[in-house]
Amino acid sequence: MQSLFEAKKISVETADGARIVSDVSFVVEKKELHVIMGPNGSGKTTLISALMGHPRYTIVEGKILLSGKDLTTVPPEIRAKKGMFLSPQHPPALAGVTLASFIHRARLARFGKRELSPLDRYRSLRQATIDAGLSEALLDRNVNEDFSGGEKKQAEIIQLIGLGPKIAFLDEPDAGLDVDAVARVGKAIMTLRKKGMSVVLITHTPSLLKHVAPTKVHIMKDGHIILSGGKELAERVLEEGYEHINATDIQHS
Repeated sequence: MQSLFEAKKISVETADGARIVSDVSFVVEKKELHVIMGPNGSGKTTLISALMGHPRYTIVEGKILLSGKDLTTVPPEIRAKKGMFLSPQHPPALAGVTLASFIHRARLARFGKRELSPLDRYRSLRQATIDAGLSEALLDRNVNEDFSGGEKKQAEIIQLIGLGPKIAFLDEPDAGLDVDAVARVGKAIMTLRKKGMSVVLITHTPSLLKHVAPTKVHIMKDGHIILSGGKELAERVLEEGYEHINATDIQHS
């Protein structure tokens, strides 16, 4: 059976030729949630940025496949139209563009048709935002303009709700959130998974893992995935730290 998403022996370099990620492979099926953990500087953000086609990084070896189609060399906007989504650590502000308008235009670009009128789409998105326990007031504000860190994270989840990608790569969606907000984000992610979305997320926060029920956990060190397992692996890291996971644990893809 064809997998939803495959990263096959991915190696990533920066523009100056520095190798940041080496020989990383994983497979994500529909509705699965994969968590990537690891010490700072291990290549987590570089990996998911490269998978989305960030121009700062180049996949020099390996392939990425979405529903069996090779997207390794296509530009990021095409990856987005095919159903990939990236929530970066530091999303840019878009002056003069409200969040609701941005999501509506993004849907038009992806699906190529207007399923609902702009007003009905707004009403639907507003209600879905309220149902998720997120701030509907963000819909009428310019994207990330004067947003707090927590508001930016909420805005990214609202985009997920509005766009419904096949697979989302989320870079620390819990950063800067209080306990209640983390629970709301976790609930929203679980709801979207039930609707068919797959998720790959980076986190350092144990509280989020209580809400999202990961399918698989990957540990990255020095640009490699050195160990993969279930939720118990995350619990081990949270109890013991990364220094106790060493070369004897390495799993070869």
